Amino acid sequence: MSALRARAGGAVGRAVGGGGPGELGGLDWTLAWARELRIDGTYTYGLEESRSGAHTMDEALRLLVANPQLDLGRLVTHRFGLEDWRRAMRTALSRGRSQALKVVFEP
Repeated sequence: MSALRARAGGAVGRAVGGGGPGELGGLDWTLAWARELRIDGTYTYGLEESRSGAHTMDEALRLLVANPQLDLGRLVTHRFGLEDWRRAMRTALSRGRSQALKVVFEP
């Protein structure tokens, strides 16, 4: 959030977190509060009212197919074998320390 620039008299932006983190322990919300950042969370997906009525995942896949130049593989920051699942979970759960964005298993 430190990269956000404050704007007088209004929210500077909106962040949407997807998935379901169990805890956000130790998270300092000062910057979000001071800069009037709107933070939403989502745990599931549904129908898109603004588009064709498709499910969110279908719409995301349509956008990916329409934009093959997007290199989504760069989102994967850590790879683990299945036998190393404990370390993979520690890495995923300590994103601040590990700088993990997407942790995947490679069987």
